[in-house]
Amino acid sequence: MKGKVTKELLSKMIEARTNGATYIDIKTQFGVSRGTAIRYLKNVKINESISTEIWKQAEKKALEVLSSKGYTDIVDLNEINPNGYFDILAFKDKEKWLIDVTINEQKDLANKMTRLVDNYRCAILYFSHDLETSRIVELVEI
Repeated sequence: MKGKVTKELLSKMIEARTNGATYIDIKTQFGVSRGTAIRYLKNVKINESISTEIWKQAEKKALEVLSSKGYTDIVDLNEINPNGYFDILAFKDKEKWLIDVTINEQKDLANKMTRLVDNYRCAILYFSHDLETSRIVELVEI
């Protein structure tokens, strides 16, 4: 999209962000760059109850996504300790994985990197807010 963000478009973008849309979601939906979305919406507060509900749904969906990607013996660590640093323990190809599930594309990776555990591969499973797309990103110290 070329041109300026109109008041009408900005209003729609603010509503989407308030309802939990990520900057990438807004980029796709409204045809603006991610940078434009951030510039106009960085101070817009997300309705926490909506985000919390989507995040909980993402954690449930994570179990099936990981299973479909070949992970086995999946344990929901939130059932043991809801305040832990990782949400899931799983195995793949005889390797142990600790996985954090999130819908937050601005997750503090620096903080998460301080939580790496020896002899485990650690990753973040990102979900889009519509829970249609996901990706696993491994946290690796180099």
